[in-house]
Amino acid sequence: MADKRLIPWWRLLWLRFRLYWLAPWLQGIQLGFLLLRHKEMEPLALDYLRTYNTMVHAMDLSTQTREAEGSGLGGPLTYGETPWTTFMKVLEHVPIGPQDVFVDLGCGAGFLCLLVAKVYEIPVLGVDLIPGFITRGQSLAAQHGLFKLEFRCDDFTSTDLSQGTIFYITCTCFPMVLMEQLSRILSRQPSGTWLITVTRPLSGPSFELIKTLTGRYSWGKDEIYLQRVR
Repeated sequence: MADKRLIPWWRLLWLRFRLYWLAPWLQGIQLGFLLLRHKEMEPLALDYLRTYNTMVHAMDLSTQTREAEGSGLGGPLTYGETPWTTFMKVLEHVPIGPQDVFVDLGCGAGFLCLLVAKVYEIPVLGVDLIPGFITRGQSLAAQHGLFKLEFRCDDFTSTDLSQGTIFYITCTCFPMVLMEQLSRILSRQPSGTWLITVTRPLSGPSFELIKTLTGRYSWGKDEIYLQRVR
């Protein structure tokens, strides 16, 4: 009997085309839109692209680290990216002030953190378990004088998140047990804290759904949930 979990050959071919041939072109389009909105991001964005070139390099780093640690592929550490254009549209719906602290849980290569730290000049925390992402993010932050930006190599279910006022979490590959754990942790944040989650919302009476958006991601269209702690 054929294994129904196998991905069809045509889908693998299309994914390979997107990653290795289409990705650099799409990255250039993203850079153009970013600089139209935030010209001050140009030196940082170019240094970031020199560090990773395309999403493929970040994905390879994630895959190699997980394989070396024996954690295998798939699961909550699966790598995917939020396009810069999608993220900028999401931020239009969230009031950001000088008192805020932005937190990206599972920050990956860290560009969203770099963008918020540079454009909004507020404290930023990016948390991820892949050491290579953290060291590269720290290097870029230091090169560009982003001293309010911290990249932390840690498990976001146990690290201190108490200072965060705006959270961004891509939950696409998170199992329900992890979603429940995150919901419990983030329900303790102060009233008014913003929670932006991709694919599924946090659950429980502590959260108020403000708005649902649809955005494009490296894996296709997905739902974006904007919630606040009651």
